[in-house]
Amino acid sequence: VQRICKYPLLLKELAKYSDDADCTRAQAALAAMKGVAEAVNEDKRRLEDLELIDAWQNTVENWAGPNLRDTSRHLIHDGTVVKFSLSKSNAASSHERSLFLFDNVLIYCKRVGKAKGARRPRSFI
Repeated sequence: VQRICKYPLLLKELAKYSDDADCTRAQAALAAMKGVAEAVNEDKRRLEDLELIDAWQNTVENWAGPNLRDTSRHLIHDGTVVKFSLSKSNAASSHERSLFLFDNVLIYCKRVGKAKGARRPRSFI
């Protein structure tokens, strides 16, 4: 896979030093290899995104939803919000919640098990 990304550079150099007939063929090969290299890079990026989704889903305790890998391809943004509530006796309370925006779903979670000194929690419910 790493060599595929080097082929366009080699073909570009070959085209630079070729005569007209060979230059045309080298440029056609260059265009084809650029497309292949872009496809390989895009597939690698997609696989990395799916691995991140799998890793994130594994941090959620008692996940009951569909497999996120089947419904989403990319985590767009995540952040913390504060939920304010009033009880029946009008007592106000606030609770931190985490929101995760994927390309096809928004997930609302509660943090649990924050590791000592860690910025992020160990898992969500």
